[in-house]
Order: sequence, then C-alpha cells, then structure tokens
Amino acid sequence: MSLEDFYASNSHYRTRVVLNSRDSKSDVVGAAAAGYLSLYLILLCCEFI
Repeated sequence: MSLEDFYASNSHYRTRVVLNSRDSKSDVVGAAAAGYLSLYLILLCCEFI
C-alpha cells in the first residue's frame, strides 16, 4: 500500500508520514533493524490517534 492509498482511505488522520532514505553502506542487518524500528514507531503512533 502506498502512502497516497493509505491517506486516501484514512483521510481523518492528521499526522503524516515522511519517508527518509539513507545509504546502508552494505550493512544489511542494520538497515533491516532500522526499517523494523521505523515501522514499529509508525504503528505505535497510529494506535494513539
């Protein structure tokens, strides 16, 4: 699901997600951990809205 699709179906959400990309410098485990943490924080924030 894209962000556009998400906000189209959830227009009542006032917070917006901003995607920031970074070079993982070939650190696959670190990149996966950062992605997991980001997703967790997004889901945690949405729970309180």
